[in-house]
Amino acid sequence: MSLLGTISSAQHGMAFATLARRLGVREEGVAVATAVLLPELLECICAATATPKGTIAFLKRLSAESHSNHYESPSLMVDLRVRDLGMSILSELATARDFDQRVILEAATSSELRTSDVERMLPFITVLTVAAIALRADRPMRALLGDLVRNGEWARRQREPFGPLAAELARRSTASSSQTFGEGIFASLRARLEPRRSNEPGGPQPDSPVAAMSGETTQAARDAHRHADPRTRAMPPPGGADDHTSAPVPPRPPGLARLTERLAASHPPAAE
Repeated sequence: MSLLGTISSAQHGMAFATLARRLGVREEGVAVATAVLLPELLECICAATATPKGTIAFLKRLSAESHSNHYESPSLMVDLRVRDLGMSILSELATARDFDQRVILEAATSSELRTSDVERMLPFITVLTVAAIALRADRPMRALLGDLVRNGEWARRQREPFGPLAAELARRSTASSSQTFGEGIFASLRARLEPRRSNEPGGPQPDSPVAAMSGETTQAARDAHRHADPRTRAMPPPGGADDHTSAPVPPRPPGLARLTERLAASHPPAAE
């Protein structure tokens, strides 16, 4: 199953329907928009994990959150704390790579949703994507952890592998020079997770562990939305004052940081 398939199966297959009800849009629109957004989101995650430091930080992120709850509970799609978590993840990713605003416009066009609706759903889809990566990466990360500590049984007994793996990688990074770490342990991690190389421009980035951690190549994810809902992809969106067709495509993407600032301004954080 592709990463997109894993995401669409979340919350007993009701994740897109629940999010659609929250936004007041069609479920098919949420599904199509997600298929368009996913490749760019994966590119941002890949950029953020392209270094040992970034990989360790992402592993800590996978360890810290209740991803099984995010993946399984339909009620969390209406929980403002989940939205805030998604915005926090997006803000972290923005330090490594800008999220191309043109992808949001493409998602709106393909799904017949307003641009504002796509922006509102993005934090929730981000949380679902990270939860799906955690689900798919559990077994290979346990195997890698067992190899590193030379104790596979101990690795299998851990509640989750990401925190212990981050700690082990950090320990080895501190004990070794950055060059030794980059050529040794991190190279081993890449080799364990590396997807098949693509000859096409824009294909998977083999230097990012998370690209293969997700079980997805960015090129495959980029192509997936073309088949998600062929009846609606090419249809023009309905007219209206808030319709995305009236907004020109910017010559340069404003970036993920600016997007999260706008989301934060329009949606205050949930009360503690």
